[in-house]
Amino acid sequence: MTIKSVPPEDKERSLSEFRQTISADVEAGIDGHERKMTRMGFVFLAIFFGVVGLMAVLP
Repeated sequence: MTIKSVPPEDKERSLSEFRQTISADVEAGIDGHERKMTRMGFVFLAIFFGVVGLMAVLP
């Protein structure tokens, strides 16, 4: 069994496609994470202001 060598053009094309795919996946992951963190921040603020408002109303 022998390993066939791959032409440099094919290697470069494959690596370029791989880098593009990984870059797109990482960007999508970062956007999703930022979206989740923003939502959690708004939920935290709503809870915080709700508790502060409740304390202002209660004697």
